[in-house]
Amino acid sequence: MSDEDSDQSHRQPKIIEPVLESDPVGYLIAVSFTPPKDSFASYEIYNFIENTLKIELEDMSVFRNSIGIPTGIVVAQLTSEISLVRLMKLHGKKFKGSPVEARLFTTQASFQKFIFAQSEPRLQTIKLNYDNSVPLVYVQNFPEGESDLGDFFSQCGKIISIKKYPFKKESYYAIEFSTEAEARLVCRTFNDYELHGRSLKVAILYKNAAERSFAVHHCQDIQWLKNELKCYGRVDAYKVSNDVVYVMMETLESSKAACILLNKNFDTGTQIVTHFIDYEYFNRVK
Repeated sequence: MSDEDSDQSHRQPKIIEPVLESDPVGYLIAVSFTPPKDSFASYEIYNFIENTLKIELEDMSVFRNSIGIPTGIVVAQLTSEISLVRLMKLHGKKFKGSPVEARLFTTQASFQKFIFAQSEPRLQTIKLNYDNSVPLVYVQNFPEGESDLGDFFSQCGKIISIKKYPFKKESYYAIEFSTEAEARLVCRTFNDYELHGRSLKVAILYKNAAERSFAVHHCQDIQWLKNELKCYGRVDAYKVSNDVVYVMMETLESSKAACILLNKNFDTGTQIVTHFIDYEYFNRVK
């Protein structure tokens, strides 16, 4: 055995240092906070996240309850991966006076599991109510001062409830009938009906079909549209693409009313047409 071999045989084994796991990264995040007393627009939390993390968002969704009020949970997809350490810059920072909790998802599966857990209570409610869902009837242009609105529309069926909402200097109404057949009958009977010199606007809406965003076709006066929408509520965003105006309202209720009650026949004889679109479709519009 050579001296060199002897030295190697007595050499201490090399100690391998453990490799520390790298900082987790991902492009899917969730933030939660106590909702402020005053509602907030989607763009405010959108800008808050981007400005804090110094990274662009690819997409974002604000969780809302059944009447369109934010629950304080927001999920977002980033344009590039972010580390957990960097995300912690958002954790604890205050939005509208409320500390924010941030969470990073390193896999699509964990993100989807979180989404399902947050959505399940509302999805269950929708599932339970679907078969017995009776559409609402929205009424506009009913003469102010008429104290017998309920009596007038009960000609078509039993009324469960009537809700009144401000509109310009007047009001519009959401009426719930006991059956779908009654709701449809009142629309067929009284839409465009002349009452005390006014033409009633009566439209039907299935509760589970509504979205906070909708499209307006054939609008030839954008300024008229913007002024009209303000009467229903605050608008989060407008987009115009291929002569179609895409609108996202702040609340679900204001979107419901605006989408089905907007009515304009331009001098050219063109009538606007509206329909709901989902959040993902709205975001894809360029």
